[in-house]
Amino acid sequence: MSTQNINPNNRDFEASINTRPVTKDEIAYRNGYVRGRATGQLEQDRRRAAQAKLYSEKLNSQTGNSLSAGVVLGFTLAAVAAIFGVIFYFYGGVAGRPGAVTPTPVVPTSEPAPGEPTL
Repeated sequence: MSTQNINPNNRDFEASINTRPVTKDEIAYRNGYVRGRATGQLEQDRRRAAQAKLYSEKLNSQTGNSLSAGVVLGFTLAAVAAIFGVIFYFYGGVAGRPGAVTPTPVVPTSEPAPGEPTL
């Protein structure tokens, strides 16, 4: 059988329950348990905040390092490509250079020249 307070006007309900009185040791144990839990929770929250701060700083540091390494790598690759382009432009071949004259082969004609006897 459960005991319920059905009447909301009955404010003495808790006082009407007959139990043994609580000892000072039980009260101290309960208060110590509650305070200990609160202190443990507070310490755990502090540790988590410190770990989150360290993780955030580490992540920001890695992001900065990655960004600078990417920029340096990009400039290096662009410089290497430019060097190869210049080498190919100057030493790539005679036909591609402006002002260079390419010899044209002379094709012999099959018609005889005027004044030559024909066979």
